[in-house]
Amino acid sequence: MRDRTTILLEEAYKKVQERDGRLEIWVKGDQNERNEYKNYVQTKFNGDYRKGAQAWAQMKNRPTDDVFNDKARLDAFMKADFDFNTFDEQDWNNYWLLAQHCDKNREFQKKALDIIEQYLGTEHSHYKYLYDRLSLALTGKQKYGTQNAK
Repeated sequence: MRDRTTILLEEAYKKVQERDGRLEIWVKGDQNERNEYKNYVQTKFNGDYRKGAQAWAQMKNRPTDDVFNDKARLDAFMKADFDFNTFDEQDWNNYWLLAQHCDKNREFQKKALDIIEQYLGTEHSHYKYLYDRLSLALTGKQKYGTQNAK
């Protein structure tokens, strides 16, 4: 007969093995291209992201409203069901980062903000950054000063 500790360890191991890796995969795809793009804009356009975005889209043969070719990835993310009760710190980092990039769907961002508030609270940096991103887009103002706004 197995003891309770052994059973709990086996259950925890199984949970890790079954862990949903979608967030990590989506973030890696998201960040790899955004980092490459940032370097491109800095070296070719002296930090002018407006000009850089147009050139990047043209160079990658993409529409200017999908510069990072992430529409499908973000659509899949927004439609995914997650068990937030099982999220660890990295899962929350990944969820928040992808939610930040869903600017074309402010309703989803509001929903994500509510989820982050429920699980992490209003003092967490993820809440503050997403709150300011939404507020700046919707009202032109931010509460926490997290966004670089010109």
